Amino acid sequence: MSKILLPCFASHTFLEELQKETSITIVNIFDAIANYLGLKFEKGAKIGVLTSSFVKESFLLKHYLQDYELVYPQNQNQLMDAIYGETGIKNGYLEGLPLEYVYKACIELKAKGCEVILPCITEISLLVAQLRTRGISIIDVNEVYADYALAKENMPPAKPFKLGIVGGVGPSATVDFMNKVIQNTPAKKDQDHIKMIVEQNPQIPDRTANLIHNQTDPTIALFSTCKKLEVAGANAIAIPCNTAHAFVKEIQEHLKVPI
Repeated sequence: MSKILLPCFASHTFLEELQKETSITIVNIFDAIANYLGLKFEKGAKIGVLTSSFVKESFLLKHYLQDYELVYPQNQNQLMDAIYGETGIKNGYLEGLPLEYVYKACIELKAKGCEVILPCITEISLLVAQLRTRGISIIDVNEVYADYALAKENMPPAKPFKLGIVGGVGPSATVDFMNKVIQNTPAKKDQDHIKMIVEQNPQIPDRTANLIHNQTDPTIALFSTCKKLEVAGANAIAIPCNTAHAFVKEIQEHLKVPI
């Protein structure tokens, strides 16, 4: 998997936070729309926008589509009912009143001089074919989004580095190690520091007792702790314990991230 598509406009209000949690690039649907409009329409063109009240009031449309005059239907409540009402499009009702309400909004925007209708509600893509047969010039946003994602090759991941730490071996060494990482990071503010996630597991069997006296083998416990850090998105794993490194070679073979 090389890209993630997130066909939900409201979710893009926290896209930056989501991207920080994954090394796979999340394709921005607003970048896709802006790219499409740039290819098809002159700057300053009137674009009729059908969107939720939440997205309308957010920063997204003004930020990404600032080159265009965005026009909205007057009866926003009726549009919301068509999408999210009990018999709305979101619940699978694609005929009758929901369709007529959306069509009515499109006609209103067309009368206001809009060159095209841009639906920034994912569910409206289900009505695109029906609206086009009625003479509405409307963008199939899902198609635009998919085409844009497929055309974008080698998109670099935007995830910041995250260090996983096997903690509790011993507990004080973990705190000392983290403090040294912080002290040696050239950070001017909190946000300049790297992410660290700690799996504090003091119950890992004693490494020295196993090596010298052949007591309980800590390999499985160490591996399990490392695997949790890998699953949590660590880019590398540190184990601030000298004797634990006697078991690293065997563990590393079963991990994708380096210890």
